[in-house]
Amino acid sequence: MMFRRASNARDFVIGTPRSDEIATIYNAGVLGKQLSGNIPPPLLLPPEISGTDLKLTWTSVSNAQYRVEFNPNLASGNWTALPGDITTLSNTASKFDPLTSSNRFYRVRFLP
Repeated sequence: MMFRRASNARDFVIGTPRSDEIATIYNAGVLGKQLSGNIPPPLLLPPEISGTDLKLTWTSVSNAQYRVEFNPNLASGNWTALPGDITTLSNTASKFDPLTSSNRFYRVRFLP
């Protein structure tokens, strides 16, 4: 399942991920990286509007490091990292991104 933040930043559109993406994706939304071992891929929880920011929250493993990336167009494949990787302290993690007037798709990547 995929959520896309519409240009007014308050609407989320459900779509279907591409066949090469993991199905646990929210695009306001996030792509979980295929992980090996006992570390489950991140699962993005519903996004929230917090003032002038979008709050992205996902399931995580304590003491693991994650990177949030965005892309205005999934067809391009050009992902840009939001500044500041997240080292988690619990079973969830969050990252804020200022609302923009354009669409943004998000993914979360586990950093080995």
